[in-house]
Amino acid sequence: MAEGWLRHLGEDRFEVSSAGSMATEVRPEAVAVMNEVGIDLSGYTSKTLDRYLYQAFDLVVTVCDQARDSCPTLPHAAARLHWSIADPSAVRGADQDVLSAFREARDEIGERVHSLIGPALESGADVEHLRKLERMYLSAPTNEYYRPEIAIKAGEARIEIGVRPEFFHAAGGVHGSVYFKALDDACFFAAASQVTDVFVLTRQFNINLLRPVSNGRLHSIGRVLHASRSSHLVAGELHDDRGRLLARGEGTFVRSKVPLDPAMGYR
Repeated sequence: MAEGWLRHLGEDRFEVSSAGSMATEVRPEAVAVMNEVGIDLSGYTSKTLDRYLYQAFDLVVTVCDQARDSCPTLPHAAARLHWSIADPSAVRGADQDVLSAFREARDEIGERVHSLIGPALESGADVEHLRKLERMYLSAPTNEYYRPEIAIKAGEARIEIGVRPEFFHAAGGVHGSVYFKALDDACFFAAASQVTDVFVLTRQFNINLLRPVSNGRLHSIGRVLHASRSSHLVAGELHDDRGRLLARGEGTFVRSKVPLDPAMGYR
């Protein structure tokens, strides 16, 4: 269903592949509910990830928690994003109950795909610039330690970092420096999404720590509030897996004189 939505909404601007942890079949319920919104899945087939292990991808999206946990590392994926969507194929019961679960998954996936690519399509954003920024971020030496995931669209960036004991302070919670990194990174790349020629710099960044966390994943999002020729004002929020607000941040980002270059991972 995710592949169908992306091909439908992406207007042939994206190369799309989909696969599962094991090959089964394209569920007839998926074909039926997608047909209800004018998307034909009748020619689609179920595939395993094996064929894609060594293929380069700008972005890999997993769409249920089981898929995230069982998905092998794709060594040539520039960025990875997870959507925690209930698996409709796990629903048992009457036919209408199963179809209802597939419709809910269809609608949530459609909204997520539109949110991911809609601003780029509507604003004419340079999609290749966004993918290069994602690759630059993930190639930074510091991120070998934090192992984040990133997804950037025009004026917005999302970062996910899995909590590990190495991040803890003496009382057993994630240290504030990790909060700062997650928020500053998301806000930085939201600003950078709108600057296509030079590296941007953090001029100042303020953070309010609101709640401790010691497990799960950190989810940060940065959104541009105001942009001028020389600077961007960006606000960010940090949440846990349950959607609880952990911290807020706001910062100003300015243009540097350093050109974006493949040597820094911008490629």
